[in-house]
Amino acid sequence: FNFVPPKGIELSRLPGRRADAIAHYRAAIALKPDYWEAHFNLGLALAAEPDGTAEAIRHFETVLRLQPDCAPAREMLEQLVAD
Repeated sequence: FNFVPPKGIELSRLPGRRADAIAHYRAAIALKPDYWEAHFNLGLALAAEPDGTAEAIRHFETVLRLQPDCAPAREMLEQLVAD
């Protein structure tokens, strides 16, 4: 099962719509807390926010608990922790 919230992905690509994308990822996670792809995408969106690093780290950690072999999440986590 590889469901990706199309609206969140679409919004995250549009200038000025990151907050809307974040809301869609949060809604997807509320419906399916183990939806690691939404945690990953939310982490990416939050990492781009000036004050989103701490929450982004938590979401990438969640991805790695759910999908331990997710190299992109590990790389993002390492990058955020190093900054």
